[in-house]
Amino acid sequence: MTQPFADFAPPVRPATPLRAAITAAYRRPEPECLAPLIEAATLPSDVREAAKTTATGLISALRAKHKGTGVEGLVQE
Repeated sequence: MTQPFADFAPPVRPATPLRAAITAAYRRPEPECLAPLIEAATLPSDVREAAKTTATGLISALRAKHKGTGVEGLVQE
């Protein structure tokens, strides 16, 4: 079979290691994917506490505004 337009098509590059990993994993079951992601997302306790303090302050400030529109309205619920 001839490929008359082969001269116009860009060459297919070999997959990078990251692309190969994505291709290999795109149909994996969700529980199998989540375990390493949760482990990687775990923060040290001092950073976790700082994030919690910041989030609490932001939520308190949004709830104190009482505008009730957009994100503020969702947070007030």
